[in-house]
Amino acid sequence: MSEPRERLKLRKWLENQIDSKEVPGLRWLDAEHTTFRVLWKHAGKPDFIVDKDAVLFREWARHTNRYQEGDQPDPSTWKTRFRCALNKMPDLKEVKVADSLNGSEPYRVFKFIKSDEKKNGKNCIHFIFILLYNFITPFIFTNYFLIIRLYNFSAATPKGKRCFFLM
Repeated sequence: MSEPRERLKLRKWLENQIDSKEVPGLRWLDAEHTTFRVLWKHAGKPDFIVDKDAVLFREWARHTNRYQEGDQPDPSTWKTRFRCALNKMPDLKEVKVADSLNGSEPYRVFKFIKSDEKKNGKNCIHFIFILLYNFITPFIFTNYFLIIRLYNFSAATPKGKRCFFLM
């Protein structure tokens, strides 16, 4: 029986796979080794070959112990699991390339993000929402009875005149 392998995080595992140059269609697109492309052929295509077009997905399934030699090949499931793992990565984003999924060799392009760039837009909006929620919610709940009393008092004034007094 072989010794159990250490399971690498997806980023390190991907970097190793790209650097090994053993996976068809997987390669770096820049000198900084931040942008890479992945062969992304649909398993339903007539020219789909598991041993050529699904190598990366199969290797990820092996690495995560979801596939063993001798198991029934299931490239669609491998690809789905790989895509889900990519989507969970906080330091990776897909780079949209026009017509990249068309043609005989469809591919997707991804870029590793530096820690200071991580999904900045989402973080900014999320931060603002948290700030508003944390500052407004306590005000509403701590001043709930004061607000109700002010509203009731102002509604009871003659001729609809609004008079606010702190009670």
